[in-house]
Amino acid sequence: MDILADKYYVAGHVFRIISCLNQVLFACNNVYCINEKKAVKMIETFTHKPESYAQKVNRIFEVLGFSLSDCCDRTEKLYNEVKQIGLNSLGAN
Repeated sequence: MDILADKYYVAGHVFRIISCLNQVLFACNNVYCINEKKAVKMIETFTHKPESYAQKVNRIFEVLGFSLSDCCDRTEKLYNEVKQIGLNSLGAN
């Protein structure tokens, strides 16, 4: 079975990835994340975040139903953006 054919499985991993990215962004902005509800909306008010973060997160879940490869590509791109923010907050380049 092709793992990308199992949308439920991929959706679960994408949710976990976004949750971890949220935690990184909360940490980079010295803010505690109490729970995941409204976390993406809160991140939009942060100084250190990818541009249009909420739109990117929402688009990832929108394309999940149509193109799993596009969903995975967008998730990886967002991961790389958050990774760079995290490295910058540590003073690493």
